[in-house]
Amino acid sequence: MNDKLNILIAMTVLLMVAGCGTLTNGGKQSIFVQAVAENKVIDASCNLKNNAGSWQVASSNDVVINKSAGELVIECLSNDHKYAGKKIVSSETNSSMWASIITVGVGAAVDAASAAGFDYPSNLIVVMKNKSHRESNQ
Repeated sequence: MNDKLNILIAMTVLLMVAGCGTLTNGGKQSIFVQAVAENKVIDASCNLKNNAGSWQVASSNDVVINKSAGELVIECLSNDHKYAGKKIVSSETNSSMWASIITVGVGAAVDAASAAGFDYPSNLIVVMKNKSHRESNQ
């Protein structure tokens, strides 16, 4: 009888943490950033920032960021300084967070606190505008 009870307890605990993003995904995410001007991919330096940190990456590369439930702001400047662009994206609840909620797991609270239960889009395209055109319109 004790063996059956131990197995039942173990299965219950596994179900509760099965969707826990903190255990399965962690609080980091890799994001690919690309800068586009006049329908062409261009080289640019990009800064990413959310309430969990800030990072710098050359366009057409991946960067690993800390996840957050808040917005991610991406600002890019072309290497020749002719183009600039800004994009703001929101994080969304990922599947591990939903699994934690559905199974009434403690993981949901942990995922929310660590932001592991949220994801940003994994590919970001920043549309760049000619800086001289932008400045003349202001």
